[in-house]
Amino acid sequence: MPQAVTHQQNEEYWQAQDWRMPDTELARTTGATGNAVRYWRRRLNKPLARRAEEYWRGQDWTLQNCAIARTTGLTACNVGYWRRRLGMPPAPGHWKHTERPFESRYGSLDWLKQDAALSRETALSRERIRQLRILLGKPKSPFHGRNRGRHRGQI
Repeated sequence: MPQAVTHQQNEEYWQAQDWRMPDTELARTTGATGNAVRYWRRRLNKPLARRAEEYWRGQDWTLQNCAIARTTGLTACNVGYWRRRLGMPPAPGHWKHTERPFESRYGSLDWLKQDAALSRETALSRERIRQLRILLGKPKSPFHGRNRGRHRGQI
């Protein structure tokens, strides 16, 4: 029958571990769970193992956070934290890589017309036309802000 491991022997075992490794790697090498490694790290007052900034500087920051997370085995939130901490450019948004449906539908309109004229043609409100103009990066109408004419009562 195998002998039971005493608490002191268990503590000596954990004391001898290389605490410079992150918890996940230490759990893999010892065969323990991540919770057990975190418990002994706190109990023995060992410093938290952090991935070095050199490791993060070597990442391809042109990728999205989720793609970097898949390669590193960490969460996308953690990758975003390091992106901000190191002052790297923001992650490319998903919308930049996909075609927006309103671009193909409304991109061919004559954007030199006023919003009211475009709203009559498309059956959209003037406000939605104004929003689409901004989203698509179209210029304001050359007639924007001009008076339509004199008031009827004036000569």
